[in-house]
Amino acid sequence: PEEEIRKRAAEAGNGEKDPYGVLGVEKDAQMTAIRKAYRKLSLSLHPDKVSNPSLKPLAQTAFMDVVAAYEILGDPEKRASYDDMGGDDQAQFNTYWEWMEYGKGRTEAKDFYNGETLISKLTEKLWPRRVSGDSIWLVEFYAPWCTACGHYVQHYKKIAKQLENDDIEVGAVNCEKEKVICGEWFTVGSYPTVMLVGSAERGTQQMYSQKKDKGVDSIVEWSRLIASEWKWLYSQAKMDTFKTVESYTEHVLGSTDMWFIIFTDGVHCGPCRTAMTNGLRLSAGVAGLAQVGVVDCEEPDMSDLCYTTLQLPAPPHQP
Repeated sequence: PEEEIRKRAAEAGNGEKDPYGVLGVEKDAQMTAIRKAYRKLSLSLHPDKVSNPSLKPLAQTAFMDVVAAYEILGDPEKRASYDDMGGDDQAQFNTYWEWMEYGKGRTEAKDFYNGETLISKLTEKLWPRRVSGDSIWLVEFYAPWCTACGHYVQHYKKIAKQLENDDIEVGAVNCEKEKVICGEWFTVGSYPTVMLVGSAERGTQQMYSQKKDKGVDSIVEWSRLIASEWKWLYSQAKMDTFKTVESYTEHVLGSTDMWFIIFTDGVHCGPCRTAMTNGLRLSAGVAGLAQVGVVDCEEPDMSDLCYTTLQLPAPPHQP
């Protein structure tokens, strides 16, 4: 549309300063949503699509601003750097590119998947921003010293390429750097380990068996099968999470319904996530007959209920 082209051309430069605004996506948008937004804008703003000769230069300017935005958000590393640019950095540098050239962005981490636009490097800081809502992630946990991990890199890149148009995000965790994720959240025992995981709110997790073939087609087929089940569970199952004694007392103890309650020691531990995944399956199975809920005993308000009133084993404990 002519009005949008003129407006975007007048605001040229925002692609570097506000890439989320230029592409029209939220800051927690998944890569699939970012790619879709870019493709849509590319088609509507491309100069070849404009018939008015006087409008073509403006369309070119608007189009290149969209390209600049996607060059940041379409690359997981550049996006992470942009997201972290704030406070002192934002005061010192006007654009992402200045920050990359002269600021701490020049320090490049030596990871397996640097520069891979289809594989997001997940860190403890980035995890809650990326793995959120109903998003489903295929994640490889690796160690840079692991020979088998090094041999698997090309396979994993091919997997990411095959899943590019699926509603499955692909990520990787360097366990030498992210010891909390690998050691406390998921208790990774060998490398490489491949898992499908959902957000902390959903609590879903399923590990790909180390005994199975890790070939590209096998992983892709497995990912699509599990993701399909999870999407169905997300739409059908209802599992309440109770974070206060008042809500637990009101909805569970004060109810005439039958309840199945899962008591977890946090929401990140591997066994906790497995239990919550099975809780979703149970919820879908007993819909209309009973309800399923989760009590996070790590919440300060629930500690007395879990360990004094109900006398659960002291943490850390199995769900």
